[in-house]
Amino acid sequence: MVNEENTCERCNKSDTSIGEITQYKNHGIDKLLCQICIKEIDDYYSLTCSKCGKPAHMRGKLMEFENEKICTVCMDEIKMKKITEQDQK
Repeated sequence: MVNEENTCERCNKSDTSIGEITQYKNHGIDKLLCQICIKEIDDYYSLTCSKCGKPAHMRGKLMEFENEKICTVCMDEIKMKKITEQDQK
């Protein structure tokens, strides 16, 4: 017996349980994905640091700082600046 249903290559769910599955070819990915997984990937790649504006996926995860999403590189710079200011006092 042959399985005729498509399966998402990321979450492994079938198209009968989650809906349409399409070929996704963005961000270096070339897989059959469901719409939920496509949205998660697109959301991940669209996040940017509110301080430097660079894509978060290239600068580590985002952290909450003073009601803004800051990348790890900018957060390190903020911490170093605070340490330097404290040392000067």
